[in-house]
Amino acid sequence: MIVHAFVIKNFIPLSHKVQILHEQYGKIVCMYSQDHQARQLTTGSIILCHAEPMHRLYRLEYLEIIRSVVSTDLQQLQFVHEIMKICLKLVPDNVVVSDIFEFLLYVYQNVDTLSVVGRKIVLLRLFLLCEVLPSSSELYQAAMQDPFAMVPRDLLLLDRFVQIGWHEIAQQKDNRS
Repeated sequence: MIVHAFVIKNFIPLSHKVQILHEQYGKIVCMYSQDHQARQLTTGSIILCHAEPMHRLYRLEYLEIIRSVVSTDLQQLQFVHEIMKICLKLVPDNVVVSDIFEFLLYVYQNVDTLSVVGRKIVLLRLFLLCEVLPSSSELYQAAMQDPFAMVPRDLLLLDRFVQIGWHEIAQQKDNRS
């Protein structure tokens, strides 16, 4: 079955593998042949693909690149890479995460129009969906805002919660070392 996926990491030139957030399988690693078009994939790309299970890995049987992240807007590139970093670090392997996946599809529809505040809301929502932030009504209200709405928001509160999320990622990394 051909479904959407987000490219989290491409291992080129080290190996012919790509880590994706797959609509049906969750975060998985896919292998591909040396001359496969998957070599062109960049972190943050959205694709249509068919991944065939092979033991612990998957094989890309079909691939269509819907959108590659190639932008001269460095802030947008950084934002997309931050999204993928959150997915890489916090989304469990081989677990379907429909809420995260559907939210990312929603964001990607108009990612070019997101304001700085909208980007912070997206990051905050991802941290919340990945369950790295402490539960509070204040946090939930900030994260559940529509990132595309043009309603004034409390930027300091958003910044504080996003910083807590990045701190939690750093703590997890330090605990594994």
